[in-house]
Amino acid sequence: MIRHARVFSLPMMLGTTVALVLSAASVAVAAPIQFRMTGKIDVVYQVGALPSGIYQDAPFEAILSYDLATPDSRADDPTRGYYRAIGDDANYLLIRAGAAEIRSIEGLALWVGDDVDVMQELFESRDDTFAILDTPVTANFEISQIALMVFHWNDPTRSVLSSDALPTSLDPTRFTRAVDPTYFTPPYIELRTFQFDSRAPQFTIHAFVESIEVVPEPGAFTSSLITVALVAASRSMKSFSLK
Repeated sequence: MIRHARVFSLPMMLGTTVALVLSAASVAVAAPIQFRMTGKIDVVYQVGALPSGIYQDAPFEAILSYDLATPDSRADDPTRGYYRAIGDDANYLLIRAGAAEIRSIEGLALWVGDDVDVMQELFESRDDTFAILDTPVTANFEISQIALMVFHWNDPTRSVLSSDALPTSLDPTRFTRAVDPTYFTPPYIELRTFQFDSRAPQFTIHAFVESIEVVPEPGAFTSSLITVALVAASRSMKSFSLK
């Protein structure tokens, strides 16, 4: 019986491998962008006991995720972007502090302002702004009847944003909390709870953001995939040549 040997072309194998990797990477890049934030909690107001893990100066981790393909409902305004990102799996804000976990529900309403001079809405501020408007939340502890999470950061130097598109990078040292432009306040996520029964626990906390990173970085992710694929292809070719 005659056996026909398989002939493998190195360029063909490498080309096919890279094509498959790039295809997988394109799916990854198309996925929602995620930011990981860390910092410390400031307890602003408290009635009753706080959930386990939430206390003054407690460390926290937060994940902000949103789909960059979300359309701008104010596309005709080059200085204002309003994005209603629906779908809790892709668009959410999550905070973890010890055993406590709080997560937004019903998607996110994102606001981007680029070089705004005149405010048109109550939630706006001048200059460069990136905000998540009031969003209801759920938690892994007993939640109050009304619980909202929000952040509203701005940059009075107008150097952070170059358009009203959803940002792909955030730097907490370039943003302040938009309360009073003359008073520097580091950016923070605010969580407010309220109970109609004053005997029930309720609180307001500010999660001051000290660091932000993109996870994972699309460029590094794609590069590492290609490197792994090329090494695997090279080893495969060596094993075929020895047979």
